[in-house]
Parts: sequence; structure tokens; C-alpha cells
Amino acid sequence: MRKALLWLTGGLAAVALVAAVTVVTVRVVLSTMNGSPAAAGAPAEGAEGPRGQEVPLEKFVTNLKDPGTAVDVTLVLVVPGKKEAARVAAMESRLRSALIGMLRGLTSRDLAGPEGQALVAARALETANKVLGSGTVIEVLVTHMVTQP
Repeated sequence: MRKALLWLTGGLAAVALVAAVTVVTVRVVLSTMNGSPAAAGAPAEGAEGPRGQEVPLEKFVTNLKDPGTAVDVTLVLVVPGKKEAARVAAMESRLRSALIGMLRGLTSRDLAGPEGQALVAARALETANKVLGSGTVIEVLVTHMVTQP
């Protein structure tokens, strides 16, 4: 029974991994068609889309809570408009400091799998709104994330 459960769990994990890779591959292919991300329907950098204006942050590379591990992550904040984008720019140093503190409180286990990406996005949204004011950031996109042993 235990062996069957392990096989089932492993099989489900493999299916989830294949699905995630497929989604990423489709997005990459679509974004490279006609030579630009805009061709795939993604708004240009700093452009206002249906959910607001995207404000990309420089990548973060910082240690994690467990010794000897680090994370390399790039975040894009989605804000309602230009006023909020200007607020992000004006408070970027404080925002980056708070986000680094949040990341350093996580472990490599916290960041594993799709759940780890969702956790980073949720915690970054909470942290950003604490620094910038409630409702300033409406969504956080994790555009790159690698944990390093």
C-alpha cells in the first residue's frame, strides 16, 4: 500500500511538472512570435494594461533562512496607474529593503514548486502594500525565480 501511494504521489508530481513546463513553453513561444512580448498580448514595460501598470523591479539575489542557500528572483509590481507607479519609484529603496527581509525569512523548501512562486507573490504583495500603503500594489508577478544551494 505504501509503495503504491509513493508511486501515485510521484506520478502526480511528474504530471504537475510537465504541465508547468508546457505552460512556460507556450508563453515563451507566443512571446517570441513576431519578435516581441507585445505580440503575445503582454503590455510593454511600464504600459497600462487591463489590470493596471506594470512596474518591473531589478532582480533580487539574497540568502535564504536555511544556511548556504540563496534565491535569485525578479518581480513585477502591478499598480492601478501612473500615480502609484511614481510612488513605487520614490520609495524603491525602502521597498527593496522590506522585500529582501521577507525573502530572507523563507527557506528553500518554502520556495519549492509552483506553491513557492505563489507564496513569494503573495508575501511580496503584502510587504509592498505595507511599505507603499494599502491598495497601492494590486498584483505581484514573479517573472524569474531560482533557488541556489
